Amino acid sequence: MPVQKNTFLIKPSNNTTDGFSHSKGNPVIKFSVPAQDLLLETTSLRLTGRIQFFNSNGDLISVPGNKDALTLDDGSAAQQGPVNTNLSNLGGVHNCIDKVVVKSKKSSIELVNDPNYSQQTAVKQGLSNNKGDFLRSPLNRTLGSGNNADLLNRRLVNQQEKGQDFSIKLNVPFLGVQPLHLGESFLGGLMMTLYLAPDSNVLMNRFRHLVNNDIKGAFYKLQDLRLVGRYLVPNEQDLKMYQPQITFKDKINLINDVVSSVNSNGYTPQVNFVRGITHQFQKPDAINNYNLNANDFPQVVGLEKVVQSKNSRRFPFDYATEVTPNRKSQDHNGLSNSPGNLLHMSLGMGDTEVRHQYYKSFLGGRMPYHSSTSMKEQEEERKSLEAVAGAGDTGNNTFVDIAGVGCDYTYGLGMTQNYRNQDYSLELTCGVNTGAANLPTDSRNITLLQQTFINDIEVVDTQKLVKTF
Repeated sequence: MPVQKNTFLIKPSNNTTDGFSHSKGNPVIKFSVPAQDLLLETTSLRLTGRIQFFNSNGDLISVPGNKDALTLDDGSAAQQGPVNTNLSNLGGVHNCIDKVVVKSKKSSIELVNDPNYSQQTAVKQGLSNNKGDFLRSPLNRTLGSGNNADLLNRRLVNQQEKGQDFSIKLNVPFLGVQPLHLGESFLGGLMMTLYLAPDSNVLMNRFRHLVNNDIKGAFYKLQDLRLVGRYLVPNEQDLKMYQPQITFKDKINLINDVVSSVNSNGYTPQVNFVRGITHQFQKPDAINNYNLNANDFPQVVGLEKVVQSKNSRRFPFDYATEVTPNRKSQDHNGLSNSPGNLLHMSLGMGDTEVRHQYYKSFLGGRMPYHSSTSMKEQEEERKSLEAVAGAGDTGNNTFVDIAGVGCDYTYGLGMTQNYRNQDYSLELTCGVNTGAANLPTDSRNITLLQQTFINDIEVVDTQKLVKTF
């Protein structure tokens, strides 16, 4: 292994003194890593900088000292600013990145095109850290607050002229597997492009149903961005042992809708090595909406049954996964799902097995060692999501859930499934578009946005610049 390491610091090639912002100019950040006979140490690669938050008037959000407004939770006009303006709690600064593209400088071939970057990074962070963890590394490096957002978020947004410092490792599998040779015979240098997310997908109102809560027009700005890391100086033996083919785990993002109570959709992924398939569901207006948290992933409303198939045969489960009890039926085996009979309404959703399958599909056959999901979080998120305008409910957006549907093909052994010209289908029996009186008012008459991720294994030849799936 190389013993000599040289630290580097690269500024954006389109750098500007005014910073980078989606709505206020410069929504694209470009980094040029030069071609040289060195190895890029991907494990030390970080994006550093400062983030600032502004209100709709363009004023920096800042309340000096420990002003009383920071302790209020009533949504009053006095709260405008650091209390009402909140950074999405899962992912933190990662949410500012909408898409990542990586190219070789000697070719226009895209080695990485990672859309919907922020959503997958948010779920990964939520399934890797619990409430205590979020007070340490995620908070200090990414400004992710997790389950602490209800009390902590107002401190993250409240700041002085400098803003908040951050240091994040880009969640791009290609940039985290092994050192990359930057020489002309290999990658010939790299061009990394980051596309910023809309302000309304990064910032959110604290409450959904309060007139004085509206932060429409608030925006963020990234300052003093740097790509920092280390070069490795290889010797002759290192070059002989260097493998130009890089194998890594990646994801393909597909989008669909859930439009009815018995909904079926299918895909032909056209990839050879699929590790699992993951689905996450959101209200159709959850994206680019100040009134909702873009990183809240509730379970499908009124979910009753899940059937997953390959080539029209049930696989990998030869049975339907049933949710018992479920919210769609007011009475199931004598158990009423009314508040008077259940301590927590979330207890009326028996989706443990569905969640178990989802977590394994996302984490490659493993269950979360640390996680931000809990019965308390599910219950608080349910109360927030089901809050009714005009009924005295506010709907606090700082509570989130991480739920979904999925299947794992690795079985914890690294196995895969071939989906080249093979079909996958998902059938859901649920409460979507039923209008059922016992389901949440804001959810029973709408469709759902379905984000599907095909978790696969990809190979890039860094000499021939050929990518295979």
